Amino acid sequence: RLPVAQRWTHPFKLHCTGGGDERLPVSHTCFFQFDLPNYSSAEVCRARILTAVTYAGAIDGDAQYSSGAEAMRMSWEDD
Repeated sequence: RLPVAQRWTHPFKLHCTGGGDERLPVSHTCFFQFDLPNYSSAEVCRARILTAVTYAGAIDGDAQYSSGAEAMRMSWEDD
């Protein structure tokens, strides 16, 4: 559980990465970091973020996780 806003001391980091349009963004919740590839347009960026959020794996309280493998197998032409 996250602390209330007045006690929040962790800065959120946006990290620009390479890879271009074929890569999905990645979040690192333990480090409060979001890795965002260098996309060719704002429209591609929006589409990739929505895909990552929609098909991302989930981490539960037991640290069991499922991968976002379905998103990686998805053809971008299917957007």
